[in-house]
Amino acid sequence: MTSNDKTIVILASGAWNAGSAYDDFRRLLKQKGVTAVAIVIRLTLMLKKRKDLTDEQFHRHWTHVHGPLVSAWLAGHGVIKYSQYHQPPQYRADATKLWEYLGADSITNWDGHVQLYLPSLDCIANALSNPFYKEVVIPDGDQFISAKSCMRTAGYEECFIMNNRVVEIPPLTGRASL
Repeated sequence: MTSNDKTIVILASGAWNAGSAYDDFRRLLKQKGVTAVAIVIRLTLMLKKRKDLTDEQFHRHWTHVHGPLVSAWLAGHGVIKYSQYHQPPQYRADATKLWEYLGADSITNWDGHVQLYLPSLDCIANALSNPFYKEVVIPDGDQFISAKSCMRTAGYEECFIMNNRVVEIPPLTGRASL
């Protein structure tokens, strides 16, 4: 790909009807000079730290041990992006104050969450069936997370602001799954 090429990643399920808004959207992108479109799934894992660890121990292990440990394994199975979102107690407390008018603690109580961007759920299924997962990833996860407390989501994302600009391309419609 040359420096003049444009690539856009559409964070969506890909479950659109043939000839639907997806095809119109691809034509619009082509007119704007976009040369590649990738439709991906976003998998979110919400994490709780082990109760016997301090917040600092949890975040340090997750960043400096677990992240580097799993990155090559995930990339090797087709994961497009792996991000960690750390949510230390002070951030939760400060953000909760922003929404006090709602009358409840509106900030989730997770210690962090992982975002995985996947071309399909098959790539993560293959990663989970790899012996590295059971032999290395699970034992390391046991060092810092409470696996039974974790929750997961799978879906797509619609982006309305990117790089501090409102996205001019309209949101996608016509998904068969909706």
